[in-house]
Amino acid sequence: MEEQEYLEKTNGGELEVCTGDLLDGLDIDIVAYSEFVALTDEQHDKLWNETTDIGLVEMCSHCELIETGQWDAPGQSTTFYSLITNEPEKFKQELRQLIKTILDS
Repeated sequence: MEEQEYLEKTNGGELEVCTGDLLDGLDIDIVAYSEFVALTDEQHDKLWNETTDIGLVEMCSHCELIETGQWDAPGQSTTFYSLITNEPEKFKQELRQLIKTILDS
């Protein structure tokens, strides 16, 4: 996918990569966004058994998850996020390195 399909201008010159919430995760495929090679089934299982997409981006220093709201219902709740970055290429590089580190562990 083209980078423009993921990014929108937001206030302050930051770029919004996507949105998401704790229940459903991010609304994009963060591995595809990072331009990492396609994962095999075994790599996919290993990566997502180790972390979540939100957990993965929380390990990155070139992005920020901004809490945008919460939803509460009896027995269920979630927090909504916007994922932003000032440096999309550095963020993608950092994501690729983290994915590789998890897969190599």
